[in-house]
Amino acid sequence: MAMVEYFKSKNQDISEFTIIVGYCSSVSKKQIKTLIKEFYKIKQKIFYLDELYNVKIFHIFFFISRMIKRKFLLSVGGSYNYYLFKEFFKKSSKVVFIDDGYECLGTIKEKEIQDWDCEFYTSYNIKNSKYKIKKNNFDFIRSFRTKSNIDKELVILMGTAIYQDEIRFKNNNFNKHLNKFIEVNKNKKILYFPHRNEIIDNNNPIFKNFEICRIGEPIETYLLKSSVLPGLIAGFYTAALYSLKIILNDEKITVMNINFDNDGEKWSASDRPFMHEYFVEHMKEVNIKSLY
Repeated sequence: MAMVEYFKSKNQDISEFTIIVGYCSSVSKKQIKTLIKEFYKIKQKIFYLDELYNVKIFHIFFFISRMIKRKFLLSVGGSYNYYLFKEFFKKSSKVVFIDDGYECLGTIKEKEIQDWDCEFYTSYNIKNSKYKIKKNNFDFIRSFRTKSNIDKELVILMGTAIYQDEIRFKNNNFNKHLNKFIEVNKNKKILYFPHRNEIIDNNNPIFKNFEICRIGEPIETYLLKSSVLPGLIAGFYTAALYSLKIILNDEKITVMNINFDNDGEKWSASDRPFMHEYFVEHMKEVNIKSLY
């Protein structure tokens, strides 16, 4: 979504550019294809690396490319920390970082990019005099919103893949947070939208409190097309909370973060829980509520 918004802000047709998708999950790839074909309805030049090369072969390609001085004119991408994208960025004359979740909040602090010709196109209120930063207000995607009513007795809870990791699953904190949320929203209908990488435990009785809804597109585009919107949208430190707050822009809809304590969980180095702390400050700016 952020990439489409970027090219629209430049009055450029994104379909004239080539998009390369890294080695993402099959669910993510299906979601991208659905978004392009059924929501934006454009013919896009897009390549999925897993359909072209085995990841090991692609590594060889990048090893060889490091010895070639030729550069790409421009790379537009989200995750600086995704190692394959990082190689594209290094080989580009100019880099534009766009929102991929809330990766921009961490990327702008990276020392390696300080000598690059780069800019940021982001929905977050980032202040940094060193880089050119342009605000993404989701103007284009907001134009797709249909007329809708708000049901105050309806609640949407977005799932999370955070507790899929065994080191966090064992401590049972996930159930604790869900029980708290159910208690706060007693007698309301709660729709649970699993994260695309989340596996629902059908033997867990707590999920009987929810109506499980699986969709093949981002929650943002799904809700933009809905004739009935919930009075409350909640999630676990997900960037969708922030984007929905801006896109829906409706005071009658409460957006809430289930703000569990990072210190109460076990993390590996690759989890980067400090990103939650960066994100919290920006959620406060747009008045996203907290469960605790």
